[in-house]
Amino acid sequence: MMHCAIPYRLTHQEKRVLALLLHGHHKKTAAHAMGVSINTVSFHLKNAYAKLGVHSKTEAVVKGLVEGFLVP
Repeated sequence: MMHCAIPYRLTHQEKRVLALLLHGHHKKTAAHAMGVSINTVSFHLKNAYAKLGVHSKTEAVVKGLVEGFLVP
């Protein structure tokens, strides 16, 4: 379950992609789980990275865990 990431203004889809990455998904499997294209997942990740000030999936997930808006 995820908490709101108000300080970063992450959208529901951006948080969902990050949660799927946390649970071991890659872009392809995350896209399938969300019913969207890989390009859409990449778009959400790019936006989430910019909002979080990170440059990788690992950094984004760690930041989410440390700051409490992603819960394992």
